[in-house]
Amino acid sequence: MNSIGLDIGSHSIKLVELRHTIKGVFLTNFAVKELPIEAGEEQGAGVIAEKIKELLHEENIKARKVIIGVSGPQVAMRRISLPAMPKKELKEAVRWEARKFISFPPEKIIVDFQLLGEIVEEGARKLDLMVAAVEREFMENQLAIIKEAGLRTAGVGTIPHALWHSMQTIPGAREGVTALIDIGAAKTSINIVKDNRLEFSREITTAGNAFTKAIEEVGTLEGAALDFAGAEEIKKEYGIPKKEDVEGAKGHVHLQKISFAMRPVLERLLTEINRSFEFHKSRLEEERVGRIFISGGGAGLKGLKEYLADQLGTEVELLSPFEDMASSLVIATGLALGKAKEINLMPEELRLIPRVLLQRYSPVVLACLVAFVIFGICLKMNVTSTRYRKELTSKKAELAGLQSANAGLFQLEETRKRLEQENALLPKAALEQPSWGEILKEISRIIPGKTTLTGLSMRTEGTAKELRLKGVTFGEDAEVVGSIVEIMEGLEKSPFFKDARLSSSGKNKEYSEQGGSFEIRCEITDSEQWSGVSGQRSATSNQQPATSNQHRASNYD
Repeated sequence: MNSIGLDIGSHSIKLVELRHTIKGVFLTNFAVKELPIEAGEEQGAGVIAEKIKELLHEENIKARKVIIGVSGPQVAMRRISLPAMPKKELKEAVRWEARKFISFPPEKIIVDFQLLGEIVEEGARKLDLMVAAVEREFMENQLAIIKEAGLRTAGVGTIPHALWHSMQTIPGAREGVTALIDIGAAKTSINIVKDNRLEFSREITTAGNAFTKAIEEVGTLEGAALDFAGAEEIKKEYGIPKKEDVEGAKGHVHLQKISFAMRPVLERLLTEINRSFEFHKSRLEEERVGRIFISGGGAGLKGLKEYLADQLGTEVELLSPFEDMASSLVIATGLALGKAKEINLMPEELRLIPRVLLQRYSPVVLACLVAFVIFGICLKMNVTSTRYRKELTSKKAELAGLQSANAGLFQLEETRKRLEQENALLPKAALEQPSWGEILKEISRIIPGKTTLTGLSMRTEGTAKELRLKGVTFGEDAEVVGSIVEIMEGLEKSPFFKDARLSSSGKNKEYSEQGGSFEIRCEITDSEQWSGVSGQRSATSNQQPATSNQHRASNYD
């Protein structure tokens, strides 16, 4: 999509055409047309319209919608604050507030505003606004020129906002406090932007023509008979003369005299810039300006950029939205970039025309839109249906393979269940066998001296495991009884056994030595209770069995 910015100045007409794409904004066309002196007279509107037509024809520009900018004494801009209120009430409140800073009848103005944000003043929340007002008659005359030139006005922007949009194309310019100074032929626009927000705007009459008139006056006094056009040529050629060039002359006018004549104009311009900076800094309590961009036809004056940088103590740069673009095209470029989105001073009734046309033709547009949507839906459904059929065929083939694999899995699951059932039928004792090594070590520890085991067996009943100990203990009757009691107490205290009981006892009939036989039964405990027992008793079990074994050996001998 293309947009055209048209800047109608007092000295020339500037036009810039841009193409907006998803990849960015591109410069497609630009042109400058000088205006004759009669353009500023009463019949000047017709002259300007003709020059616009010539420009469009020479550059072969076919587009007919343009965004224009307005400035001058008929335009006023001011930053204000108002209490927070509904949007419907805000428009009328802004219009009423604009009466305080306009110099023309309030009933004959067009007002628009930009909401900058919210601020807190004296503990109350307020809306921060940039307000612009233009005299209706002046605006209607500008629109008449555009219409006479065969164009249509798409929007009416302000010069400060156009400069702001051009500034945004410069890398790093959106941060900090930046001054935008546009020096035209008849007026200079001084604007301050902080962190990419337009905060201050002021217009003064010290501009390019003031330098030209100063040269014209000094030339006339010197008898050189200079006219305005001749003085303009001298200004463009020499700019602000340097000290080493004062001996040269143009039209018999010494450069020293030219430098002397231009000095008051430079000082007035510098004073107004400094006043604007100080006002912004003191009233808004902002930091000092850190970067300055100059633009407009007057910005090309030789030596001006260096003079301002030296006097202001701040870097001064020419504002150029596109590479090698002339500074005089900056406003037209900004108008094409911004499209009067923030503030649009076009009369409201003209802004409403597209809405009226939309209401008139909305049934037809709606019917076409519905038909287009239905067609799109049907087309999408057809494409989607074809894709789903292909996916369904593919999924069916996958399903057949999965069913075959599932049958094999089912057989494996059946086998697993059958094995679990068979495993459950096995006695638990068959699955959980005691650790005989640990049990025998524990029995060896418990059996006292003068005692011999003649039998050791285990019987399982359900989950219980019963251990039977048969043996002979030697000595008098009291000693025999003591040994048996000692064995039973050892079994009861051992974590390996429980429920020890004497099953039978009697006289020793197997050995010649005096003693008694016995049979003791006890249950073997669960192996979980044995943890850490064998390590703690290893020293004892290594000593006691030695005595018992020695005794048994002597008995068998």
